[in-house]
Amino acid sequence: MEQLLAEFDLAMGATASNFKIRECVMEPVIGVDVAKGISVIQAFLRRNEPYGILENITHEESGLNDWENCLMN
Repeated sequence: MEQLLAEFDLAMGATASNFKIRECVMEPVIGVDVAKGISVIQAFLRRNEPYGILENITHEESGLNDWENCLMN
């Protein structure tokens, strides 16, 4: 942790003692990895707790309809 704070000081030109680092609580989210022609989606209930399976979605009308169906179910 001390090394992280020191690196932060160097990068930001500030003292880390001026900042409070806190743990972030993650609510349910859907992660989307967008690439050329296809995207991969994954739902998470909490940090590092995936829900369901990875879904590949094509960037076409049928793929977007599939994504809508995934979101509704």
